[in-house]
Amino acid sequence: MSDAYQLFQQGLAALAAGHADEAIAPLERARKLEPASMSIQEALGKTYLRVGFFDRAAQAFSTILEHEPLDAYAHYCLARAMDRMGDVAGAHHHYRLATVFAPGRRIYADTLAAFLRRTGPEHTNGIDLVIGEDLAYDPAHDDDIDDEAWGS
Repeated sequence: MSDAYQLFQQGLAALAAGHADEAIAPLERARKLEPASMSIQEALGKTYLRVGFFDRAAQAFSTILEHEPLDAYAHYCLARAMDRMGDVAGAHHHYRLATVFAPGRRIYADTLAAFLRRTGPEHTNGIDLVIGEDLAYDPAHDDDIDDEAWGS
């Protein structure tokens, strides 16, 4: 087993145990050993989201999108990071792309709908969007990115 894989597994285990802060070091070391691994990049981006390092999360998911531009989960997570950093236009763009690239993932559509209710109709670029019902979105539940959004 390679060092990068062992570090990756260590980081995932810490993340799964709810210790995102403990996942950062092994995942960053794994990324240094395997910079082309999008799996490591994704796990690190998810970890950064969990601990509130939104700028680092945005960079990780942007890197994934450079290699895999149709990755709906990466668009969704990049939107979450941008949203938390106050980049409303960027978040709107990536929330929409996530819903387009994975139309069956209800959490993407629900999050976009909640985002639009929260930020106002001026961010629809003149396009009428009818998505879901009146759904409550609570940004405090960012751990929800594990469940439906993860795509597994």
